Amino acid sequence: MRKTDAMKSFARVWFGLALLAAVAAAGCSRIAPGSWPGVGVDDETVWVAYQQQVHAVARNTGALRWSFPQEPERNRLFFAPPRLTADGQRLIVGGYDKVLYALDPNTGAVQWTFDRAQDRYIGAVLVTPNAIYAPNADGTLYALEPNGQLRWTFTTQAALWAPPATDGQRLYLASMDHHLYALDAATGKELWRLKMEGALTSTPTLLDGVLYVGELATQVAAVDAAQGQVLWQTPTDAWVWHSPTPLGDDALVVGDMEGQVYALARGDGQVRWQTEVPGGVIGAPAVVEDTVFVTTRQGQLVALDAASGAVKWTKALAEAAIEAGPLPVPELGLLVAPSDPKAPLLAVRSDGALVWSLTFEK
Repeated sequence: MRKTDAMKSFARVWFGLALLAAVAAAGCSRIAPGSWPGVGVDDETVWVAYQQQVHAVARNTGALRWSFPQEPERNRLFFAPPRLTADGQRLIVGGYDKVLYALDPNTGAVQWTFDRAQDRYIGAVLVTPNAIYAPNADGTLYALEPNGQLRWTFTTQAALWAPPATDGQRLYLASMDHHLYALDAATGKELWRLKMEGALTSTPTLLDGVLYVGELATQVAAVDAAQGQVLWQTPTDAWVWHSPTPLGDDALVVGDMEGQVYALARGDGQVRWQTEVPGGVIGAPAVVEDTVFVTTRQGQLVALDAASGAVKWTKALAEAAIEAGPLPVPELGLLVAPSDPKAPLLAVRSDGALVWSLTFEK
């Protein structure tokens, strides 16, 4: 191994272990950990969970509508992306205080809480018309009724950092225990499990009966959703933290924590193009028409040509790292969430120009 490769490998492993340790330590610390904001959006409102509060802002202007709690509380931390229930009546968000909250999306008032988890909520919930599926760092997926009553649980051997994917009948759950699970959505019964090469931190991407998974094992894998069999595996230069993003009808795009961005053929995993961007990529890329947007740990938003991977432009948006992936919003542009308590949410146009920012005094 060349010296530069060895140094990059050491830096990659050091950062990954440090990030894992920071999230783990945050559960028992009163000091806000270094993590990234969780963002949810609907037609009129954006919700951002970061550090000690959840904020609701007007989608088009960024004007603050409410915060929960109204004043920061040292024993509450939020990083999980808020999710609106199918009927639009509840905003579900989990906290590092081991509590899952159902908030009024218009006011932030608490409608109900679920406090039977043994650890913190790191990932978003999956909401369906008749259920809420909440992954927890205690390794358990909690299936709840819309009113917060427990329906069933399914427990793995390590933390759950992301909600499952679903086809309506099955749930596909990724665990830090290196396994991918298929469950009956109604009962939680295990249908199959598959041992993967590395820990799984993100929701599988389900497309046409195939699950596409990024791994903390320097690779992306495709798995048959019906049988739980690996179809292909494609190596990457570094860990892939996020869900693969669909690119056109037959490809995917992923980024790794060394800053390599890949377009992969869905059929066989072949690399169609590979581009290096400045800074590691943690959040999922976004695809809007003919452009792939990537955020980096150097605080930049990078636009790539979707067909070739060529860099169109790079825009420095924040002094802090941007570890959350960009979120496309129709008629607005992109929502970008820097890991910055003073400015945890930005709205930018598709050319990188700032539309509005949610800012707080230090």
